[in-house]
Amino acid sequence: MNKSVSAKNAREKGLVLCALCGLLSAVLALILLAAVSAAVGLSMGDPGKYTKIFAFASLFGGAFVGGFATARRKGSTTLLCGLLTGAFLLAAISLAALCLSLSINIPLFCLCSLSVLLCSILGANIGVGVQARQKKKKKR
Repeated sequence: MNKSVSAKNAREKGLVLCALCGLLSAVLALILLAAVSAAVGLSMGDPGKYTKIFAFASLFGGAFVGGFATARRKGSTTLLCGLLTGAFLLAAISLAALCLSLSINIPLFCLCSLSVLLCSILGANIGVGVQARQKKKKKR
Protein backbone atom coordinates (compact mmCIF):
# COMPACT_ATOMS: atom_id res chain seq x y z
CA MET A 1 0.00 0.00 0.00
CA ASN A 2 2.82 2.42 0.73
CA LYS A 3 4.25 1.88 -2.74
CA SER A 4 1.03 2.94 -4.43
CA VAL A 5 0.72 6.02 -2.25
CA SER A 6 4.30 7.13 -2.99
CA ALA A 7 3.85 6.42 -6.71
CA LYS A 8 0.67 8.47 -6.71
CA ASN A 9 2.45 11.38 -4.99
CA ALA A 10 5.29 11.21 -7.52
CA ARG A 11 2.84 11.51 -10.41
CA GLU A 12 0.97 14.39 -8.80
CA LYS A 13 4.02 16.63 -8.46
CA GLY A 14 3.38 19.69 -10.58
CA LEU A 15 5.89 20.45 -13.28
CA VAL A 16 5.73 24.20 -12.70
CA LEU A 17 6.33 23.81 -8.96
CA CYS A 18 9.29 21.53 -9.62
CA ALA A 19 10.63 23.98 -12.20
CA LEU A 20 10.36 26.86 -9.71
CA CYS A 21 12.32 24.82 -7.16
CA GLY A 22 14.85 24.11 -9.92
CA LEU A 23 15.01 27.83 -10.68
CA LEU A 24 15.79 28.54 -7.04
CA SER A 25 18.58 25.98 -7.03
CA ALA A 26 19.86 27.35 -10.36
CA VAL A 27 20.03 30.89 -8.99
CA LEU A 28 21.79 29.72 -5.83
CA ALA A 29 24.30 27.68 -7.84
CA LEU A 30 24.80 30.59 -10.22
CA ILE A 31 25.56 32.95 -7.33
CA LEU A 32 27.96 30.44 -5.77
CA LEU A 33 29.76 29.82 -9.07
CA ALA A 34 29.95 33.57 -9.72
CA ALA A 35 31.48 34.17 -6.30
CA VAL A 36 34.07 31.43 -6.81
CA SER A 37 34.94 32.63 -10.30
CA ALA A 38 35.19 36.22 -9.03
CA ALA A 39 37.64 35.10 -6.37
CA VAL A 40 39.67 33.23 -8.98
CA GLY A 41 39.54 36.22 -11.34
CA LEU A 42 40.71 38.62 -8.65
CA SER A 43 43.70 36.42 -7.90
CA MET A 44 44.84 36.71 -11.52
CA GLY A 45 47.04 39.47 -12.88
CA ASP A 46 44.37 41.01 -15.15
CA PRO A 47 40.93 40.37 -13.58
CA GLY A 48 38.95 41.89 -16.45
CA LYS A 49 40.48 39.64 -19.08
CA TYR A 50 38.44 36.52 -18.25
CA THR A 51 35.25 38.13 -16.91
CA LYS A 52 33.01 37.04 -19.78
CA ILE A 53 34.31 33.48 -19.71
CA PHE A 54 33.68 33.19 -15.97
CA ALA A 55 30.22 34.75 -16.36
CA PHE A 56 29.22 32.27 -19.07
CA ALA A 57 30.62 29.34 -17.08
CA SER A 58 28.59 30.42 -14.06
CA LEU A 59 25.44 30.84 -16.16
CA PHE A 60 25.75 27.47 -17.88
CA GLY A 61 26.65 25.72 -14.61
CA GLY A 62 23.62 27.26 -12.90
CA ALA A 63 21.37 26.14 -15.78
CA PHE A 64 22.74 22.62 -15.52
CA VAL A 65 22.13 22.49 -11.77
CA GLY A 66 18.61 23.89 -12.20
CA GLY A 67 17.68 21.27 -14.80
CA PHE A 68 19.19 18.54 -12.64
CA ALA A 69 17.25 19.65 -9.56
CA THR A 70 13.98 19.94 -11.46
CA ALA A 71 14.28 16.49 -12.99
CA ARG A 72 15.25 14.92 -9.67
CA ARG A 73 12.21 16.47 -8.02
CA LYS A 74 9.80 15.60 -10.83
CA GLY A 75 11.29 12.21 -11.68
CA SER A 76 10.32 12.18 -15.36
CA THR A 77 9.78 14.32 -18.46
CA THR A 78 13.38 15.26 -19.10
CA LEU A 79 12.75 17.59 -22.01
CA LEU A 80 9.93 19.52 -20.34
CA CYS A 81 11.82 19.87 -17.06
CA GLY A 82 14.90 21.21 -18.82
CA LEU A 83 13.01 23.55 -21.11
CA LEU A 84 10.82 25.01 -18.40
CA THR A 85 13.70 25.53 -15.97
CA GLY A 86 15.84 27.12 -18.69
CA ALA A 87 12.95 29.35 -19.75
CA PHE A 88 12.37 30.47 -16.16
CA LEU A 89 16.09 31.21 -15.76
CA LEU A 90 16.17 33.22 -19.00
CA ALA A 91 13.04 35.11 -17.96
CA ALA A 92 14.64 35.95 -14.60
CA ILE A 93 17.80 37.19 -16.32
CA SER A 94 15.79 39.28 -18.80
CA LEU A 95 13.66 40.74 -16.03
CA ALA A 96 16.75 41.62 -13.98
CA ALA A 97 18.33 43.30 -17.03
CA LEU A 98 15.18 45.31 -17.64
CA CYS A 99 14.86 46.33 -13.99
CA LEU A 100 18.49 47.44 -13.87
CA SER A 101 18.20 49.22 -17.27
CA LEU A 102 21.02 47.20 -18.78
CA SER A 103 21.40 46.92 -22.52
CA ILE A 104 21.06 43.46 -24.06
CA ASN A 105 22.97 42.37 -27.13
CA ILE A 106 20.16 40.51 -28.95
CA PRO A 107 22.27 38.14 -31.12
CA LEU A 108 24.44 37.19 -28.15
CA PHE A 109 21.36 36.72 -25.96
CA CYS A 110 19.77 34.41 -28.56
CA LEU A 111 22.94 32.31 -28.79
CA CYS A 112 23.26 32.16 -24.99
CA SER A 113 19.57 31.31 -24.67
CA LEU A 114 20.04 28.23 -26.81
CA SER A 115 23.10 27.24 -24.80
CA VAL A 116 21.29 27.76 -21.49
CA LEU A 117 18.37 25.63 -22.69
CA LEU A 118 20.72 22.87 -23.84
CA CYS A 119 22.62 22.90 -20.53
CA SER A 120 19.36 22.78 -18.62
CA ILE A 121 18.06 19.87 -20.71
CA LEU A 122 21.37 18.05 -20.26
CA GLY A 123 21.15 18.54 -16.49
CA ALA A 124 17.57 17.26 -16.49
CA ASN A 125 18.57 14.23 -18.54
CA ILE A 126 21.35 13.36 -16.12
CA GLY A 127 19.05 14.02 -13.15
CA VAL A 128 16.43 11.57 -14.39
CA GLY A 129 19.15 9.03 -15.20
CA VAL A 130 20.65 9.26 -11.71
CA GLN A 131 17.23 8.90 -10.12
CA ALA A 132 16.41 5.83 -12.25
CA ARG A 133 19.76 4.26 -11.33
CA GLN A 134 19.09 4.83 -7.63
CA LYS A 135 15.65 3.25 -7.92
CA LYS A 136 17.17 0.16 -9.53
CA LYS A 137 19.69 -0.17 -6.69
CA LYS A 138 16.92 0.13 -4.08
CA LYS A 139 14.90 -2.65 -5.76
CA ARG A 140 17.83 -5.05 -5.61
